[in-house]
Amino acid sequence: MADFQLHENMENVKDSMQFDSGTLIAEYHDNDFSAEIEVLGEVRIIFENEVYKTPSDFPQELQKIIAEGNLYNDERVEVGENNWFEITIIDNNKNMTVDIGDDPVVNIEGMNAEQIETLCAEMVNEIRENLKELNQAKQAEFNND
Repeated sequence: MADFQLHENMENVKDSMQFDSGTLIAEYHDNDFSAEIEVLGEVRIIFENEVYKTPSDFPQELQKIIAEGNLYNDERVEVGENNWFEITIIDNNKNMTVDIGDDPVVNIEGMNAEQIETLCAEMVNEIRENLKELNQAKQAEFNND
């Protein structure tokens, strides 16, 4: 049975820049695999001639701009670097992170808890199936040798 924990309500979130990098958004555990969604990346924003590198240090006015979804539309804001939401899949049996390809970035802005849990479950199941097929192919190759 899967266990899901949502640490941050995402329904009214417009951008990952509303969170500090390193913030754990959600965790999903399903027997042999787990998934974690976390905020990652360096931040560098110039707002009213000041440089900010941590969203929790943003002035109230900048936080409001981001919360309203206007970060990239406001002329007073220059985004040098931004953070993002990233999913990591863990193989609990091997205690290792599974490579999920080129783009582990997930767009979860505005999603409710059920949608995020479904996303995690689908990604875990996809990894589980891919690894199963890979192991079967390796076993078949071994048997043919």
